Amino acid sequence: MSKIEVIKGDGRIEYAHTLFNEGLCPGEWVARYGHQIGCWSLDEASYPDAELGKWVSEVTALLLAGVEMRRQLRAQYLTSKEIKEVEDAESKF
Repeated sequence: MSKIEVIKGDGRIEYAHTLFNEGLCPGEWVARYGHQIGCWSLDEASYPDAELGKWVSEVTALLLAGVEMRRQLRAQYLTSKEIKEVEDAESKF
């Protein structure tokens, strides 16, 4: 099951917490899940938790950096098998 879900209402902060609480640094999160993001608006919320706000900002910057950045992050954080799985899933979008 995908970790990415539809954000409804004002649940952005809570949703960002669920992603952050996976314990992945921004680079690894984007390597694993960046291909699933078609629209990202978590950066539009104000976060009372500075650490969470920084994490969201870094994820946002990496997502905006594009496909080549995701490839570099995959090479850094994922195994060859994981890269293949992510690229296979990405090809279906």
